[in-house]
Amino acid sequence: MGEERTGLGAPSLDSIQVIIPALDDEETIGAVVGELRALGLKRIRVVNNGSSDDTVAEAKSAGAEVWSEPKRGYGQACWTGYQTLEDEVEWVLFADADGSDELKDVYGWWRRRRAGQISYWVIAGPGRRAGRC
Repeated sequence: MGEERTGLGAPSLDSIQVIIPALDDEETIGAVVGELRALGLKRIRVVNNGSSDDTVAEAKSAGAEVWSEPKRGYGQACWTGYQTLEDEVEWVLFADADGSDELKDVYGWWRRRRAGQISYWVIAGPGRRAGRC
């Protein structure tokens, strides 16, 4: 779908892994996951970072896979979510569970990056596309 949809060499949506660190975000995580799924993203991984509310149930109900990271910290949760990416994953999108990110313009970010209007993307491991953060 990617290149055909945009004509700008955008990545296929199937090649994007979304990672969402979450801590006590039951009120917002369902809407965040729902928005991402509505955009066509399928690889959505919520990393529960010790929530004491229904974050896990809400994330699963919305269609996300849920991993657990008991060691607290946003960076730790991001790192845990980044582990064991499937071979098909070329891009990683980190999103906040509180709904504060403007996620609707995934392709717009890609177009601006390709046009040199922004100088960052996600740094990925060996064998994957990389950029500057």
